[in-house]
Amino acid sequence: MILPGSSFTTLLLLAFSMVCFAMWANTQKATGKWRFELYYLDFSLGMLLCGIAIALTFGTLGNDISVEDNLQICGKRQIAYGLAAGAIFAFSNMLLSAALSVAGMSVAFPISFSVSIILGVAISFFTAAPGQALSIGIGTALMGVSAAAIAMAHSLHTMDILKTLPPGARKKKDQAGKGILLSCISGFFMAFFFPVVNLARASELGLGPYTAGLFIAIGAFIMVFPLNLYFMNLPVTGESIGFAMYGRGSIKQHLLGLLGGAMTCCGLMGTLVALSVPKQNSVSSPLSYALVHGSPLLSIIIGMLLWKEFAGASGRTPLLLGAGAILFAVALGTLAYA
Repeated sequence: MILPGSSFTTLLLLAFSMVCFAMWANTQKATGKWRFELYYLDFSLGMLLCGIAIALTFGTLGNDISVEDNLQICGKRQIAYGLAAGAIFAFSNMLLSAALSVAGMSVAFPISFSVSIILGVAISFFTAAPGQALSIGIGTALMGVSAAAIAMAHSLHTMDILKTLPPGARKKKDQAGKGILLSCISGFFMAFFFPVVNLARASELGLGPYTAGLFIAIGAFIMVFPLNLYFMNLPVTGESIGFAMYGRGSIKQHLLGLLGGAMTCCGLMGTLVALSVPKQNSVSSPLSYALVHGSPLLSIIIGMLLWKEFAGASGRTPLLLGAGAILFAVALGTLAYA
């Protein structure tokens, strides 16, 4: 397999992964009124195909152990953990996709990531040294305030929009609470993703970065079908639909779904590979942490500037959104250096 040969290459790979994690949501937004359940069928397929392609190319070239060799020595338990990590990722990311469909990427991403980060550092708070525990506590608190500020901005903006609608249409359009709740649940489950990935990669029988990414993609693809049965019959918004609706999508919509999955797979593979390099080729832990968790900042910018998600916002809404973004950046920096 191919691994970065220098710290600078590793840095570029982490930056590329961060951009991929922030940009895939644009493909869902670009599908228009295409339901997220149908979009995610293509998304999971794109993720699987990209995982196979990367494993058979970058995962087999170079001087390090190849994916084929890794498959011969890895343990069955580690494979099971890899598939489980894929199932967790599919559940969390599909909830995030659902939140995107009702709240937008400038809201769903930062709230979901905030919840995931807060849960992820909770154990560290109790096991860290006193000085570190203080930094972790401050960073976690700021992260929570950031999520609350963005959620409040979304709620206020939704209320302003509802005031312009006829009374009968307001209840149908009032989905601010639903988007926030879906984002929080998504972040809760995503907090368990990397711990399970670490179990899949533990010990001498563990999965390499490319092999782990491949099994995550397989697990995510398998999991999407029972998840879709649930969301299609108990939809987040709109009426119940069947799998037959999938065939009514345009070529553009299907290609966008495949592209979104491929971008996510590239980001995931890139992160796993960058975190697997020898110490002499790695980047500093604070910078690595910031890049791995920094995609919500890009999502806020893209959501506001490209998709105009807060267009026409007035009053406290812009201030709350700006404060939430700044607090997220400060919290991320505080946790990175803890």
